[in-house]
Amino acid sequence: MSGKLGLHQFSSVQPDAAKAGDEQLVSGLLVAYLRSMGIDTNAFSISTIARSNDMVWLDANDAEALGLANNGALPTTAEIRTIGMQPYLRLEQIRRQGSARVLLTCSRDYMDLKAGAVATAKEAGFHSAISVRSYIELDGAKVLIEGMGGTQVHGDVLWLQRQLNDAVLAKLLRSKELGIWTEGGGAVRWGALIELRSVRTKVAAFVADCRKS
Repeated sequence: MSGKLGLHQFSSVQPDAAKAGDEQLVSGLLVAYLRSMGIDTNAFSISTIARSNDMVWLDANDAEALGLANNGALPTTAEIRTIGMQPYLRLEQIRRQGSARVLLTCSRDYMDLKAGAVATAKEAGFHSAISVRSYIELDGAKVLIEGMGGTQVHGDVLWLQRQLNDAVLAKLLRSKELGIWTEGGGAVRWGALIELRSVRTKVAAFVADCRKS
């Protein structure tokens, strides 16, 4: 993020008698708009700290945490596709520091998650070959951990394929970010991140439709 980003209260030029009701209406509309854009509604709460002629300045970490800055990442896309007659939801986010793809497929008994870190074929193959542990992270919490053999490589993507139990699926639907990680036995891990907050509604709708089928 470059430049400066700040938040402040909105103001009205209407008389006080008319302003109170209008402020409640505008506040509700702003919160709904922030939510629809995938922005943390705490941004509105922060804006109320500063009056309309003042400013609360955000640093890069705060702006990214609230969803107001992307730190070199394009927005996450969500698209329903099919393989044969089987629908799946494809999520993808292109980042300067590494892109990620997530495929969600439903069956009668469970939901399948396939999460991939996009690299070169050589890099993906290398990290798969040396992997001794791989896992998904949901908002920093490790889930679906597997040892050796928990990764697959197809072309330029290193994939982690897991079945989602109800507890992990519920956490996924609440999470802001998903991480795809593999470790080679040392202190350094390799993988990619994908932002989920902006596509959470689409993921939830896909899961709901899956459970109905």
